[in-house]
Amino acid sequence: MENKLWYERPAAVFTDALPFGNGSFGGMAYGGTAEDKITLNQDTLWSGTGTRQERQIQKETLQRARELIFRGDYREADDFIRDHMLGFYNESYMPLGTLLLEYEGIDNTSTESYRRILDLEQAVITTSFADRGRRIERQLFASFPQNAVFWKITCKGQGGISLRMYLDSKLRHKCMADGEAYWMEGEAPSHVEPNYVECPDAVLYEEGKKGIHFVCSVRLLHTDGRVRLDSGGIHIRDASEAEICIVCENGYQGYGKELESDFSILRGRVQKREKSILESGFEKAKRLHIQDYSRLYKRVVLDLEEGAFSGCPTDVRLAKFREGEKDPAFSALYFNYGRYLLISSSRKGGQPANLQGLWNEELRPAWSSNYTLNINTQMNYWMAEESGLWECLEPYMDLVRDLSVQGTITAREQFHCRGWAACHNTDLWRQTSPVAGEAKFAYWPMGGVWLCAQLYTHFMYSRDLEYLRECAYPLLRGAALFCLDWLVEGKDKKLHTCPSTSPENAFRDKKGRVCSATYSSALDISLIRELFEHMLYIREVLCLEDEIMERIEKALPRLPEYKTGADGCLQEWQEDYEETEKGHRHFSLLYGLYPGELITDSRNSELTEAAEKLLEKRTSNGSGQTGWSCAWLISLYARLGDGQNAYRYLERLIRISPYLNLFAYHPPLGAGFEGESDVFQIDGNLGAPAGIMEMLLQSQGGVIRLLPALPDEWESGRVSGLCAQGNFRADITWEKGRLKEAVICSEAGSPLKLKYREHVMILDDAGRPADPCVLEKGTVPGSSYKVFVV
Repeated sequence: MENKLWYERPAAVFTDALPFGNGSFGGMAYGGTAEDKITLNQDTLWSGTGTRQERQIQKETLQRARELIFRGDYREADDFIRDHMLGFYNESYMPLGTLLLEYEGIDNTSTESYRRILDLEQAVITTSFADRGRRIERQLFASFPQNAVFWKITCKGQGGISLRMYLDSKLRHKCMADGEAYWMEGEAPSHVEPNYVECPDAVLYEEGKKGIHFVCSVRLLHTDGRVRLDSGGIHIRDASEAEICIVCENGYQGYGKELESDFSILRGRVQKREKSILESGFEKAKRLHIQDYSRLYKRVVLDLEEGAFSGCPTDVRLAKFREGEKDPAFSALYFNYGRYLLISSSRKGGQPANLQGLWNEELRPAWSSNYTLNINTQMNYWMAEESGLWECLEPYMDLVRDLSVQGTITAREQFHCRGWAACHNTDLWRQTSPVAGEAKFAYWPMGGVWLCAQLYTHFMYSRDLEYLRECAYPLLRGAALFCLDWLVEGKDKKLHTCPSTSPENAFRDKKGRVCSATYSSALDISLIRELFEHMLYIREVLCLEDEIMERIEKALPRLPEYKTGADGCLQEWQEDYEETEKGHRHFSLLYGLYPGELITDSRNSELTEAAEKLLEKRTSNGSGQTGWSCAWLISLYARLGDGQNAYRYLERLIRISPYLNLFAYHPPLGAGFEGESDVFQIDGNLGAPAGIMEMLLQSQGGVIRLLPALPDEWESGRVSGLCAQGNFRADITWEKGRLKEAVICSEAGSPLKLKYREHVMILDDAGRPADPCVLEKGTVPGSSYKVFVV
C-alpha cells in the first residue's frame, strides 16, 4: 500500500484534498458526493505585469553600510539597510478557479463503500461510492502529453445520473457557452501585497496596468445522456457515463516577453489543443498519461516492511503512526508521495515548483507562494538527482537562466558588481533585487550562488560534458564573477562579504540589541568557497583557458575559514555573537555538511564534530518544528552517518503534520501579522525523499557509500534505481540491518570506489572478482557489478 493514498470520506478542506498536476496545470480533488469541487491552478498565472523597474543604489550608500558594519554598529547597519537599500515585495501565485459539480438525486451523506484514492503509480485519482442501488465512480488525471485535465464519471445500476458543472474564480472573470464548450475568461490582479503585509488595498486591478489574462474551457468528450450548455454551465441528464477535458491558456509568454491580452487569441490556442484531444478521447489520453508518468515514477522502487496498519486508510494509518505504531512502509509511502508531487509540479516547459508546488487556492497565499532562494526552492530539487528525475530539473535550470539575465542588472545597479546575483525571493517576473521588509531576510545576494550548486551537482551525476559546457559553466561563471567583485578586504586581510546576513537569523550586539547585518556569515563563505572550487574543477574537466580562474585561485585561500565557538559548536558568524534564537529553524551554517561537501571527516574531522554539536544544540532548543527544517535534519544526520537521528526526524516530519493529505506543515512564525496561521509548504514533502535516499546511498568525494545511515526501524528492505555521482545506478537489498546484495550499474565508465562498514567482494558482469584498484581507475560503460559482504 505504499503506492496509494486513500480515504473513506470526502475532503472537507484544502489540506484534506488530493493534488494532481502535469507539471504546469493541475489542482486539488475533493471527492464530494452530492456536491463536489476541483480547484485549478496554472503555474504561470501570477499577479503583476512584469513592468517594475530595478531600483538603483548608489555606491556611496553601499559604502556607508559597510562602514557601519566594520566598526561594529550592526543595529545601525540593519536600520540603514532597511531604510535605504531594500526594494518591493514579489508578486503572488494566483488560483485559477474551481470546477463545481452538482448532482441530482444523490444524498449528500452518501458514503456507503466510499473510496477516495490517489494512485501514485499511475497518477490517477478515483472516487467511488454506492448510492441507492447505483455504483458511481469518477476518475481524474492531468496529462503532460496533452496538457489537459481529464475527468470521467460512470454510473452502474438502476437509473442514470444528472448533474451540472460550471466554473467559478476568485479572480475577475465571466463565463459563457458557445454550443461546443463552456468557457471562463478572466484577469489576474496587477498587484497583490503579501499576506503578511497589512494594507487596505492588498489586491489591485489598476487601470492601464493589465494583469495576466486567462481562458479556461470545459469540453464534453462523450456522454450517453442529454446535454445542454449555457452560461450556467454544462447540464447532463440521465447519463450512465460522461467524459470531459479541461484546457487552459493565459497571456504569459515567457520571461521578458509582452503579455497577450486578446481573449480571442487565447481561445484559439485552447481550441487548437482541444482538436487533438477530441481525436484521441478519454481512454487513449489516459493510456498516454500513464505511460508518460510511469516512465519517471518507476525509475526508483523502495520496499520496506509493512506494519499492522499498512492496509488501513491513510488518515487512520497516519493516526496510528503518530501513536507510535510500527509501520516502516509508511516511510516508503511518504517517499513515493514526494516523488509524485515533484513530477506533478515540475516538468519541461513549465515553471519550477514554488513554495506550494503547483497548488494554491488563496488570493494572498502564504509568503506569496513564491520562490524563496535561501533554502526552499533548492530543497525542492535535492531529490531530483538521486531519484533520476532529471527531466524535472529543466524548469529549475530555466529559472536560473532567466535570473542570470535580470540578475546582471541587479548586480550592477544594486551591488556595483559584474556577473549576476539574485537575492532571497523571486517570482514569475524573475525579481532578483532585495524585497522590502527587514535586512535579516531581504538583504542576501547569495541566492544565485546557491542555485548554481544544483547545476554543478547535475553534472557530477550525469557526467554530461555538453551540458556542463553549454549550460552550467556560463551560469556558474557569472555567479563567480559577482562573488569576486562583491568580496572586500577586511582588517585581517581576508576577503569578506559585507553586508552579510545568515538567512532569517539574528544575534545580539554588545548592547544586547537584536541585529542581523554583519560580515561573512558561514553560509556566504561556504557558498563562495564551494563555487570557486567547482570552477577550478570545471577548468580541468573542460580544459579551459579563462582569466577568471587566476582571480579565483588567488581569492580562494584568502576566504575566511570556518570557526568554532566557545561552546564547541560551529559558528554562524565571524564573531561568536550571542544568538537570539538557539533553536532557529535554518541550518544555514551547516550548508557545507549538506547539501554541500565542505564539512567531511576527510577534510576536517574537528569541523564534523563542531557541526554535530551545533545540531545537538539547535534540536535540543526546539529546532526542526517546520516541515522543511525537519526534512533538512534528515539529510544532515544521514551525512553524519547517524541513521537513528535521521529516522527520528523523518518520523517527526510525518507526525507533526496536521494535514490528512500528508502535505508538509509550516507552523506560525510568530511574526505578529493578522491572520497568521499554520500553512502548507511543499519543501518538506520534496526534501524528505532526498534525506531518505541519503540514508541508503551517498556519493560524495568520489566514494559511493552503501547503507551509510540505515536505521534500526528499517530492518529489511530493498531499493532499486538510485543514482550516484559518476552516472551510476544502484539496487540495494538488506536483511536484518545488514547488506545482502548491491548491484551497481555504470552508465558512463566513471571510476568506482565503494565503501561499506564491512568488507565486501565485487563481481563483474561475468561473475569474476573485480579488483577494487582497477575499478577506481575506471569502469566499463554499460557494465554491472555485484557487491556482497564477505
